[in-house]
Amino acid sequence: MAFETFHLLIVDHDNKKFSAEGPMNDDFLLRERIIREQKRGRNIEGFSLKGSSLEPSIKYYIKKSKYEYIKKSVI
Repeated sequence: MAFETFHLLIVDHDNKKFSAEGPMNDDFLLRERIIREQKRGRNIEGFSLKGSSLEPSIKYYIKKSKYEYIKKSVI
């Protein structure tokens, strides 16, 4: 069984920044890190981006949120 690859958009609402991880076919470890940071009080979340190219998604989120995209992971 082949797994579809995707990217994970990680959003840091505290600092108004976001980053993208991937492509990947398993985000379990990153989701664990996000949950750990949430338990520490950070306002952070992740969104899976499937079936679309990464660049338009980044541009759309910048326009929608007014957050800064950074290449280094926000977590």
